[in-house]
Amino acid sequence: MLGIRNKKILLNPGRLIFTILIFCLPLNAIFAKPDASVFSSLSEKISIPNKNKGYKDIVAYGDQFLAVGTVGKIDCINKSGEIKPIVNTFSNDLNGVIFSNQTVFAVGTEGTILTSSDGKACQKMVSGTDKNINGITSFNGNLIGSADDGTILIMENENSWKNIQLPLKGNIVSVSAGNSFCIGVTNKGEIIKTTDGINWDIFDYNKEYAGYNQPCSFKNVLITTNRIAIIGQHEDGSPVVLFSSLGKVWTERSVNYTDDRGIIQLVTNLPNDICYDAAGDQFFLVCDNGQVLNLPSCTKCNRSFTINEHNLYGIMHNENTLMIVGDDYSVSVIDY
Repeated sequence: MLGIRNKKILLNPGRLIFTILIFCLPLNAIFAKPDASVFSSLSEKISIPNKNKGYKDIVAYGDQFLAVGTVGKIDCINKSGEIKPIVNTFSNDLNGVIFSNQTVFAVGTEGTILTSSDGKACQKMVSGTDKNINGITSFNGNLIGSADDGTILIMENENSWKNIQLPLKGNIVSVSAGNSFCIGVTNKGEIIKTTDGINWDIFDYNKEYAGYNQPCSFKNVLITTNRIAIIGQHEDGSPVVLFSSLGKVWTERSVNYTDDRGIIQLVTNLPNDICYDAAGDQFFLVCDNGQVLNLPSCTKCNRSFTINEHNLYGIMHNENTLMIVGDDYSVSVIDY
């Protein structure tokens, strides 16, 4: 294993200490000056595929994690950040991954769907499409994939997927499922919702909120036990986070934060992924340029900290550990 840098960052004096382990970073990234707010408290990839090599998504994998990325990379990562590759002879970029029914499913460019039941080697499935598949989720026992040009994929059997074409303007960049419904989002500000996986309602956020909120491009959606969260960017390039309880009415959540000098800081780095810590009722967002945002239930208590200089694309919560991955196959472990 290459050089490891352990860095303890005080995020909430007297209550919480984060230990960030950053792996395989150049020295200038390891010793980069962190965001000042770290020491006080815890503080269009949307439409054009990111060309940098690195991890693009991560998922909990038992008591470990599984990360996927460009050129077909699939790695098992333990809580210490140690990496064990899964053999994959297919080189297409991978955009999303899920661990369902003791099987790994990874999706990517040109209709790629890979599966592994033993965590050692991958096989390729027939997706029935050559479109880029951007995300995958499990809903009511079925796997659902989201792809470019308004395409939804539903797994029919062990080696067959049904393709559904929706009349959308954008690419379906992300999909997430709860107990009673599944939601996807596009890079043109559209929100799709289903209760059966087959029939989808389409909600044009930009049209419905025209004159009230800025038009948006969406990047990721996450359904939690009590909220739906969408991240992306406004038309002016600033980040956006939307919350809703049922997917009908949406409210913008400010991501700006107060630094250790008491000055409100505007967030300019775009968010790429989001996860939810139910025990702490808080969201974590990973962004470009190594920025991590913490959005607790208190809307005035946002915090920000910087862990490296990479664009970050995946974050996953597993018990008391956050695993963060990004460009250059960077891996950061946050224990709290």
